[in-house]
Parts: sequence; structure tokens; C-alpha cells
Amino acid sequence: MRKFSTLRLRVLLAPLMLACVPFETAAAQGGELARFVAMYRAGNSEQAAAGLLALSRVAQSVDQRALVEYHLGLALLRTRPAEASAPLRRSIAIDPDLRPDSAATTADRRAWDEVRSQMAIPTSVRFEPATVIAGAGDSVGVFVDVPGMTGSARPRVRVLLGVGQGKDPIELWAGTAGERGTWDGTFRNEPPQSGAYPLIIEVLNESGEAPVRWRRSLQVSADALSQPLALSPRPRMINAMTAVRVRDTDQKKRSRRRGVIWTVGGTLVSFAASRMVPDAVKISAPNSGPRIALASVYGAGLAGALFGATKLTLSATRSYETTVLVPDEQLLRRQRYQESSWLADSARVTSLNARRESLRRVTVQVQERR
Repeated sequence: MRKFSTLRLRVLLAPLMLACVPFETAAAQGGELARFVAMYRAGNSEQAAAGLLALSRVAQSVDQRALVEYHLGLALLRTRPAEASAPLRRSIAIDPDLRPDSAATTADRRAWDEVRSQMAIPTSVRFEPATVIAGAGDSVGVFVDVPGMTGSARPRVRVLLGVGQGKDPIELWAGTAGERGTWDGTFRNEPPQSGAYPLIIEVLNESGEAPVRWRRSLQVSADALSQPLALSPRPRMINAMTAVRVRDTDQKKRSRRRGVIWTVGGTLVSFAASRMVPDAVKISAPNSGPRIALASVYGAGLAGALFGATKLTLSATRSYETTVLVPDEQLLRRQRYQESSWLADSARVTSLNARRESLRRVTVQVQERR
């Protein structure tokens, strides 16, 4: 009983003792962290949790706070599992790149994965295009990839950039995950200096918890425009004509009408000539002029009727298509748009070259965390 009371007293006094101990350096805090980690892995989870809770209040660096919260969650997982998710969630929010170490058990990893799956964590950030002329009205698109979670709204996102020790970070863009943000390449309306700047992607989900802060760095190269900006070549305008096959229905009607006329006319002429044959035979000698003329008229009538029947048959089977050249309206609209864009860009480049001394070309590149 005395042993139990002594242990309980030590657990209760541990936070007070740790609060009174000055953690002067990061190395000293690292040593305390290692001691508490070894303690809960050895089975003294309650005492280790109390010490880690006190240590979390005085941890100095971001990385150290994330580690302390991570191990606090694992210590509570062994004693009070219902309270373990809060510090695990805080550790992920502080450092989304943090992962369970090799000494973590299967239960530790399962609890970690479950908490992480419920959080909106960015996977990447990019700037497109990577180069912009600051002060020229240009802007780069800011894209933050945050995987969507089933049953939850898209989280709010802020892109922050650190500009110096003791200075507030600059908000490059704020919006909703999945949207395209824009940045004009300036730091508080001033062109940036070349160098690496801390980049923070802050994600706040609909529950209103502490935001997830995904840290990278942004490498900025800012150079004065030593050469005038070049004009793009003027787009070439071409006579845009397209060959189109067109069916001539009027020609088909005309052909059918002519076929009917030839057929009817030839038939009537042949019929009339055939009715005159008996009289010509009676009054004319063989091979005489009237007989030859009558035979010619009869033959011409038959030929006309045959020609008309042929033309009438073809008018029902031919498509009467012809090829015509028409303007390509889509191509013409595209060319007119390219021409107007070129004229606008030319006027803009001319204006920029007139004040070239005050402009900077800014190139940005996201650096992986080391």
C-alpha cells in the first residue's frame, strides 16, 4: 500500500517538478524526451505521460513540439486510450511529415493512421508558371493539393511566407482547397530579394481545430531586367478556306425534267412517224426521199425517247454532289483572337520596356523539407 501511494504521489508531482526545472537548451529537452520515451516503453506509461505533458508546454522548436505530442499520444494510448487522439492530432497538425518510428508497435501505427485519415493534410504545393515579372501586373497560379475526405467540406487554405526573424509572415493567398490562387510576385508590394524563404501551407477544416501547417521552403531568384522584353512574332494570317461537298438538288430536278421532256417528245415523234408509214408506202417508191425522211424522223424519235429514259433513270440514282470552298469560321475566329492578343501584348511590352529599371523577374521554386 505504501509503495502504491509513493508511486501515485510521484505521478501527481511530476508535472509540478518538470514545470520548475528550467529547460535551458534544446539538447536538454531532447534528453528529457528520450528519458520519458524509454519510461513509457518500459511500462511506466502514467508517469511518462505526466512528464511529456509538462515537457510539451516548454518545448522550443516546432520539430520538438511535434515529437513530444507524438510520444504523449502513444503514452496515453497505453493508459487512457480515449485521450490519446488529441495529442496525436496536434503532432500531425504541427508536422504533417512526421511518421511513426521503427520502435512503434502495430497498435501505435494503427492509432496513428486512424487519426491521420481524419485530417485534411496537403500533399504538394506548386506555382505555375514559375516565373513572373513583379510589378508588371503578372501573377502566378498557386495550387495546393489537399486530398478530399468523404462526407466533409473542402477545407480552407492559406499560403504564408516568412520574410524575416520577428516579422509576421506574408499571406500569399487564402481560399478553398482545390481552387487556383494567384500571387503577383511581390512582398508587401515590394519585389522580393533572392533567397530561400519559409513557406507554410495552413489548412483549417470545418471542425475549427488547430490548423495543419505543412512546411516547405520557397527558393526565390529575383533579377533586374537587363535586356528589353522581346515582342512575340506576329501571328500569320492565312486565307482559311475549307473544301465542302455540297449536294445540288436543283441540278437533279433539272435533269429529271429534261429526261421527262426527251422521253415524252421522242415517243410522240416516233408514234407520229409510225402513223404516216402506210401512206408513204402507197404514194412513194422504194428508196425515195419521203420514205428516207420518214424513217429518219422515226429513228430520231426513238433515239430521243431512249436518251430521255436514260437521263430520267440517272437522275434518280446520281447524288449530284460538287466541291465548293467555304471560309473556316472557327479558324478565322481563332486567328482574330490571336491577332487581338498580340496587339494587346505588344502595347503592354512596350510600356514595360519604358520602365524596365524598376522591374524584377521573379522565379520561384518549392523546396522539399530537409
